[in-house]
Formats: sequence, structure tokens, C-alpha cells
Amino acid sequence: FVETADPERFTEQDLTQGVILASQIAQALENSQLFSQIQRLQDQYRVVTESLNDAVYTVDLQERLTFGNAALELLTGYQVQELVGHPSLTLYTTGAAQAIMERRRQRRSGRPVPFHLETEIHRKDGTDVPVELSVANLVLEGQMVGRVIVARDITERKYLEEQLRQSQKLEAVGALAAGVAHELGNALGIIGSAAQYLLKGCAEDHPSHEFLDVIHRNVAQADRTIRGLLSFARPRHPSPAP
Repeated sequence: FVETADPERFTEQDLTQGVILASQIAQALENSQLFSQIQRLQDQYRVVTESLNDAVYTVDLQERLTFGNAALELLTGYQVQELVGHPSLTLYTTGAAQAIMERRRQRRSGRPVPFHLETEIHRKDGTDVPVELSVANLVLEGQMVGRVIVARDITERKYLEEQLRQSQKLEAVGALAAGVAHELGNALGIIGSAAQYLLKGCAEDHPSHEFLDVIHRNVAQADRTIRGLLSFARPRHPSPAP
């Protein structure tokens, strides 16, 4: 215990050192409180991101990965510990990485860049997964410190889109087939009717009779083919459930 009643016991240097020590203690307490706040924010952030189905990761200003949630591990096949500190471009296919780098150049040059991008992630097992990226700046106390990226697996959506395209192609082919079938049907109908009319007035022993009969029979065969084509081209709707 130090008696402080007599100020003469402390030199000016002692007082200066005391002020410095007190300032350091105050700064340490402030840093401790700030660290506790950061820890709480990180814990809250982790709770939120771990509950998402979409992969979430953050990068610093050098584009190195600094954080990733469990969904990122499922999407990429990597553990987060394997990714932290590495360039985020290593997550993507060669073509996708080049496109992302081009977007970065555009952004640095001041050109407007969309915050959404469809691209492909290259998994650890060597397979590629289509994803939709959403990018936002990561700002701390008014200063940009990196970016946060949300990667959504769109494999199912791509499959459905491809199914829709194939369906639309079939509809287009069906419409074309129906148009061709109608045109051929009209032409063959005239030919068939003419052949049948001529056959009625042509004796069986006439040289043209056999020729007209062949025309008539082939027109009938072609008509059956056209009906089948129209049946294929006709839109099919699912029958209502009983």
C-alpha cells in the first residue's frame, strides 16, 4: 500500500508514467470490450450463416477467403480450413475464374458491374456445379474491408430450364410437322380425288388403269402417314386423375 497523501513522494516522471499506464489500461479495457463485441458479432454471424442452405463466404481486399459456412463445405467438397487464406478464384472453373477476373477489372475501372452472376464452381472431386453468385461489399466502421459472397446451387433450376428448352423444341417441331402435314394432305387429297375420278371412267383393260390404281393406293398410304404425323404433332395434355 502506497501513501498518496503527500504529493512530494511522487516525481513528475512518476506522474507521467502513471498517466501513460492509466491510458494503457483504459485502452486495454476498450480493446477487450471491442474484442468481446467482435466475438459476439462473429458468433451471431456464424449462427445465421450456418442456418442457410446457400453457401456463404467472405474475402479480404486481396480476394483471399476469410470465412465460410457449412453449406460452402457441402457445395465445394472442401473443409473451410482448407480454403481460408487461399484466393477465392481457386473455387471456380478456369473459364469462370477468367470471367470473374474480368468483372473485377471492370469494377476497378469504375464501370458498373451487376451484383449477380451465373457461373460454375469446381468441386474437390473434380465435378463442376452451376451456381448463382450474389456479391456485396463488406464494410466495417465505414471502411470497406472485403466482400461477402452468397453462392446458390442452381443445378435443379438448370435441369428444369433444359427440360423446358427441349419441350419448346418439340413443340416447334410439332408445329412445323403439323403445317407440313396439312399442306401435303391438301395436295395429296386433290391428287387422290383426281385419280379416283379417272378410275371410275377407265376400263380395267385400259393401259392407264393400272397406273391410276397405283396412284390411288399410294395416296391412301401417304394419307395414313400424314394422319400419324398429325397425331404426333398434336399437343398432349395429361389426363385428369380419377
